[in-house]
Amino acid sequence: ISRSPSPNRLQRGATPTVPVSLRTTLSQSRLSELVSKFNEDLDSYGLEELREGFFDAIFIPPVRNKFRKRSSLAEESNSILSKNKKNWLKNFSYILQIIFADILELLRDIMQTNNGITLTKSFLAYFASFIICVIPASIHFLGPYCYLAPLSVLLHHSGRTSGSQLEITLTSIIGILFGLGWGSLALFVGSSTELARNNFGAIHAVSILIAVIISSWVRASFIRLHHLLLSFSLAIVFVETVDSAPIVDWRITWNFGIPYLFGILICLIINLAIFPDFSHHSVYENLHGAIEDCKLSLIDCMDGAEGDKELINERIQVRLNKRTINMTEFFRSFCNEITISTFKANEVKLIRNYIQVAISRIRAIPVPTVLFKPLPTESDDGTVKPGSESLYVGKHSSISPITIVKRFFETPTRDVLYAMVHLLESCDSFIAYSCHGKQIVMDKSKNENCEINHKSMFLNSDENTQSLLSTQEVLDIFLFIYYTKQTTKSFIKLSRQLVILSQHRRRWNTNLPYYPIMRALRRSTRQIIHDRGGETASYYYRTKREVDETFVRVYNLNTSKYAPKNGHSNSKGAGKFYVNSAIDHMDFSEKVYQTDSLRYRTWKALHRLQGYESRFSIKASIITLMLCLPAWISNKGDVKTYWYDEYESWWAAIFALLILHPRVGGNFHDLLVRSIWCVMGVIWGGFSFAAGNGNPYVICVFCAIFMIFTIYRYSISHHPRSGLIGCVGFTYVSLGLYLDSQYDQKVGVIQGTWVRGISLLAGLFSVILIDWVLWPFVARHEVRKSMFTILSNISQCYQIVTDRYLYHDEDDDPTELALELSEIREARMRQSLHAFKNLLQMTKHEPSLRGNFEVKPYEQLIDLCEAVFQKIVVARISSTYFKVYEHDKNEDTTKTLMSLRRDSVASVLLIFYILSNGFKSKNKIPRYLPSAVAARNHLYNQIAELEIELLDSDNRSINPNSSSGTPAEEPDQTGSLTRNISFGKINDDVPSSSVKEKGIVWREVHEAAFSKAFTDMTEDLERIVSCSKLILGEE
Repeated sequence: ISRSPSPNRLQRGATPTVPVSLRTTLSQSRLSELVSKFNEDLDSYGLEELREGFFDAIFIPPVRNKFRKRSSLAEESNSILSKNKKNWLKNFSYILQIIFADILELLRDIMQTNNGITLTKSFLAYFASFIICVIPASIHFLGPYCYLAPLSVLLHHSGRTSGSQLEITLTSIIGILFGLGWGSLALFVGSSTELARNNFGAIHAVSILIAVIISSWVRASFIRLHHLLLSFSLAIVFVETVDSAPIVDWRITWNFGIPYLFGILICLIINLAIFPDFSHHSVYENLHGAIEDCKLSLIDCMDGAEGDKELINERIQVRLNKRTINMTEFFRSFCNEITISTFKANEVKLIRNYIQVAISRIRAIPVPTVLFKPLPTESDDGTVKPGSESLYVGKHSSISPITIVKRFFETPTRDVLYAMVHLLESCDSFIAYSCHGKQIVMDKSKNENCEINHKSMFLNSDENTQSLLSTQEVLDIFLFIYYTKQTTKSFIKLSRQLVILSQHRRRWNTNLPYYPIMRALRRSTRQIIHDRGGETASYYYRTKREVDETFVRVYNLNTSKYAPKNGHSNSKGAGKFYVNSAIDHMDFSEKVYQTDSLRYRTWKALHRLQGYESRFSIKASIITLMLCLPAWISNKGDVKTYWYDEYESWWAAIFALLILHPRVGGNFHDLLVRSIWCVMGVIWGGFSFAAGNGNPYVICVFCAIFMIFTIYRYSISHHPRSGLIGCVGFTYVSLGLYLDSQYDQKVGVIQGTWVRGISLLAGLFSVILIDWVLWPFVARHEVRKSMFTILSNISQCYQIVTDRYLYHDEDDDPTELALELSEIREARMRQSLHAFKNLLQMTKHEPSLRGNFEVKPYEQLIDLCEAVFQKIVVARISSTYFKVYEHDKNEDTTKTLMSLRRDSVASVLLIFYILSNGFKSKNKIPRYLPSAVAARNHLYNQIAELEIELLDSDNRSINPNSSSGTPAEEPDQTGSLTRNISFGKINDDVPSSSVKEKGIVWREVHEAAFSKAFTDMTEDLERIVSCSKLILGEE
């Protein structure tokens, strides 16, 4: 450690005179305001500390936590809860109004959306199979277990896309064949010899144990094979437990295979016969919805001048984020199943990509803006008028800069926004006609009009525009103009692509799945994920895995031309990037391992066996084996029957396999709700048989009344597993009692109902209890772990922006691959934030024995994380339009600022590291943390001093005889006049001769936007620290 006085380095508490650069003015004024709140003077007394590569952290006195204490949050929630309970007790009509509103919402959802078609197709398929099962001739053909046909219809219901229905039909048939083959082999081996017949129970137990372990592991790993493995497991359990005896009755394979296959085929027929859907209509719905959301956002940009800034921003961000996620999920489903559409998959991909880029530009527009807001009338001399040829403002002019900017840019900007709206309407019309198979040629005039308007915003600006960049409002206007221009360019590219598509006749195309095999096996349609249950948790884990894969890809693809390779650096002109072969993106250092070695592969295989797939297979095998075990234990004495077969208790094992989930088991609330629906289905099934004394017409009427609402709950609502439980309970009891009467089995209605109900409840309770005992899913624990992941990922995003975009090496600008990876990373991060919010809602339904779980601090924390991430995205976009080292006068200036830049970046990274590891290990947050605000304020104080020195040297070089009274020229406000700096991103769009001056203006706009984004981010980071201390505690 060395200490030396530095005359050129500002004291930490000092503030220089106002600098000339807008990026420094805005950031320094805000940072000085934040630093002034500290209680102690952070004066360094002119001393500089160099610590051999370690950053010099600035610690400030801890400030009072701005967030409320836990007790106040708990008291507020409890008071609201008690108030609501009192209102409900006093006003019973309020409860009736809620119920009536829910019924209206359900009817509206059925009648006005595709959910009505889903419900109609699902119910018709089930009702058709139910009617067939009460016809005596059908019962004689299908066998004594014909109620497996309605069960198969429930598992493969018709309320899905036709491509998905074809796929699950094929995979389920394959699963039946393999299951019957496995079960038949076990039956043959168990009856082959006398020794085997004496130990047939052990043979079947081993057979089922192996089959369930393998099928459960694969079923949890590859959701695409869900129906195949489920049919495989059900077939094995049925064949090896029903009528189990040393002497085999081979008709058992018919009794399962034919009814189950019959139900699958009914679903396929109904799906293809009634409103077949090969995802063609979904193309129009998603593209139309995306264009409509873009139009609404642009209208909000124009009409939101008088509204609340936070409310407008939130409305736009929520709308666009939701649309982005929906388009991503739709495109994955479209490319991952059989589709028939007038659009090819690559055409949908191009349109989707153009819209996604436009959405990212709209998201960056600072709204609302004062550009369209009327200002008080100012007196002027009439020299500056709207549409004038120059933006020059004299030093003694009484007109404010914001008034001049409004007069010059308001009309062309509004024209561009209106032109974009009309262009989007034209694009929407083309998509609508194309989806109906009609030929239409897009009108190019709207495209040309939009191009003319978006170029007119920049044609008349000159070098004097730079003098107007003096306030935050003016900067926001220029940013609004720039991102509006970028949005226009994106929509122009979209319209050009649609014009090309309109020149070809729209034909119907059959698109087959073309995803890579491993990615295709891990993804399925939204309906299948919904029907399986646990959609929120599944979406969270899937998103987390995709985010991790994206960051690993980013760290493996080093896009820098100076990336080291085996201790050497690539040549300066090398165009290829170096593959890093990193394994864990959580480590910032470069790691190169031999991933093809036997040792690594062995470790990877063993590590995979410790995952949730193995845990699920263990739970499934334990439950299935314990519930099937009585099938192979005969009663002693003279009784020759088995109580397990007599009461069909093997339904407990089948029922457990149906409701088991690889991720989410269920809490006490789920146990209560599912038990209620099970009891309701069982009792209603008993009533249906007893009401008409076994009359099939009465049973069908009871079926129609109950199953419409239960199928809606199963196939459409957010509670599919409880709906499936109700459907299975009614089907099993009603048809079971009816089949008993057809086969002259003297079983009473009450006895037959409660015995079957006990079997279903045994399977239900065993699933819930084992999920509580072995590796339970606790949403609040996952929330804490996911917060660690989110903070780590945001930290890495910040590191990538500062390393690859801001402080990159000379002539090593971000490549197209780096920009593409950034877009992918940001899209995945938004999905991760959305998944975390959904996961956070699950904690509200979890009872806790250790006190209430406070959701509000986590909601505040995730909102702050989302704000910080959005600022990092804005900074990343702005950083591509300037070079930070161009402001350094010489090498000494760069060396002077290097340690301060290091301190500013390292403070942020260290804070994120401490916070993320605090959530990972449940440790309290240290009382004293490095201050990112103080470090950034220290950096900008030094930058301000250097800018003043640079300005003085430029003035002396321009006018060395200034004392003689000769007026000096107005200095360039962006740096040394000897440097030739241009803004290349605008050059192609500005056909005038003042390209250099325009480049300087827009470069400074982006510099100021970048500096403001990072400054605001450090301010939000202090709030994140306070909120984290509120959750984890403070040391």
